[in-house]
Amino acid sequence: DLHSFPTRRSSDLGNLSAGAAPEEGLAGDEVVGARAIIALQAGTVLTTSMTSAALAADLSPAERVVQVPVDVGAELAVPGARVDLVAPPAGGVGDPGTGGDAVVGSGARVLLRQTEETDNSWTSGTKVTFITLAVPAEQATLIVAAAARGSLGIILSP
Repeated sequence: DLHSFPTRRSSDLGNLSAGAAPEEGLAGDEVVGARAIIALQAGTVLTTSMTSAALAADLSPAERVVQVPVDVGAELAVPGARVDLVAPPAGGVGDPGTGGDAVVGSGARVLLRQTEETDNSWTSGTKVTFITLAVPAEQATLIVAAAARGSLGIILSP
């Protein structure tokens, strides 16, 4: 949360050498309350693209941003790609012959892919891939509910 970071205005950057700060995109008040989407070190010159505010910048009023864990197909999730999301049935992994898996979202636009390593005693060293997506508002609740039951799979869609 960026509330706790000391703020400086772009006018405070006068002491930096030429080229040390970007010419455009410096973060302003629009990032207050946003989350950093990268690790920030003390003294980092913050740009809007380093925050969650940038993820919502191009959303249409009919879209929502969701973040879900993905096991299968995570490599397909490159920013800008369109994907369909598949979830196992609520009771567990389905039998491929019975068609138990369900498409819970279609045409989602990939905004960001992050891989994090877990560090608890049961899953130490396990990597989890989180995909941040712009999804139609009417699919957002279904997608998040499916992700709460476990990791999803993704299929690249046209």
